[in-house]
Amino acid sequence: TIENAVFPSNDASPAAAKDDTEDSTKTIYVDNVIVDFSGIDFTTAGVYRYVITEKTPPTIEGVPGVTYGEPAERYLDVFVFPSEADPTVLEVTEYAMTKNPSNFTKIYDDDEQKWVYTYTDESARVKSSGFKNELDTVDLEFTKDITGNQADQSKKFTFTLSITGANPNQEYAVEITGTDVIIAGSGVTEGMITTDSNGAYTGTFELTKGDIVKVLDLPVGATYTVTEEAEDYTSTPANVTGYTDPTTGTFVKDTDVKTSYTNSREGIIPTGVILTVAPFAIGLLLFGAVMMFMISRRRRATY
Repeated sequence: TIENAVFPSNDASPAAAKDDTEDSTKTIYVDNVIVDFSGIDFTTAGVYRYVITEKTPPTIEGVPGVTYGEPAERYLDVFVFPSEADPTVLEVTEYAMTKNPSNFTKIYDDDEQKWVYTYTDESARVKSSGFKNELDTVDLEFTKDITGNQADQSKKFTFTLSITGANPNQEYAVEITGTDVIIAGSGVTEGMITTDSNGAYTGTFELTKGDIVKVLDLPVGATYTVTEEAEDYTSTPANVTGYTDPTTGTFVKDTDVKTSYTNSREGIIPTGVILTVAPFAIGLLLFGAVMMFMISRRRRATY
């Protein structure tokens, strides 16, 4: 019997993790798999070679963003010899696991007083050799800008974030920059969003100028869409400085996504009021001048 290697997302304990010596930005999680020969009755002494193959899950059940290590096979050589305690009983006395099916030679060890097997390539002979896969993830970040001489710089706009093809029932951390960005229906609980059984998520947010929503560690191969309700503003996608990635697309390895919307409202400032009032003002001045002239003439006539 052989166990499965299982890595539940919620059981990723820091104690089980170690730094990747090849890439300091990554963390390695290890799950030991037990191959159990206790249920087998060997009838002949010798070396039994087993091929262990890591199977790539079917696409519908597979984990997106996973790169499977090469080669996909490991060779487990099991050495079966008579027991030292009871030579009439065969038992597993040794095993070796290699990446390549290395040849071996049978020789007699004078010191041990028994036959032993020596590998042609001793460097390939190790007690355990595992399978190493990589989960490639990226971050998704979106923001908002507001421009225009008639724009309300504090107005909030409703954004909808949709993610498909992510890991089913998986929690992803969310970082928020701004106040009152999270609204009912966002699905954000304690700084996390959770995908459904199909690996999908949809949530709404309210962003004003400078607000930012950032979802961390989304798997490569998943897709995203960021939309907004522009109302009576002109909406321009992906044009905020530093946030010019498309508002919809597929996550690509080693490429974080930073997208945005700019809402603008421009108009002519109503300066025409001066021209509208001016004729009346001029008429009043002329009327006043005429009245002063008539009063002046009456006074001269009186004298």
